[in-house]
Amino acid sequence: MGRLVSPCGNSFDSSVAQRLSGHIPSSIGALNLKDIDLSKNILTGPIPEGFGKLQNLTGLSLFWNRLSGEIPANISFTVS
Repeated sequence: MGRLVSPCGNSFDSSVAQRLSGHIPSSIGALNLKDIDLSKNILTGPIPEGFGKLQNLTGLSLFWNRLSGEIPANISFTVS
């Protein structure tokens, strides 16, 4: 239905569209994002390990999707 597009600034918020479907691209790790909200969509497949490459990531919301598998071990957040 929808597709991932280039984010604005340092965040990506799909909560307005809520119609993204398919897999999250592994290339997401090449972006410079701080906050990602992909909640309330129809995303499927595994959570890409590319999220672990986002060194400035402070927020990640993936709830209410159809994702499968485990959360990659390389995804971590620093609590300040």
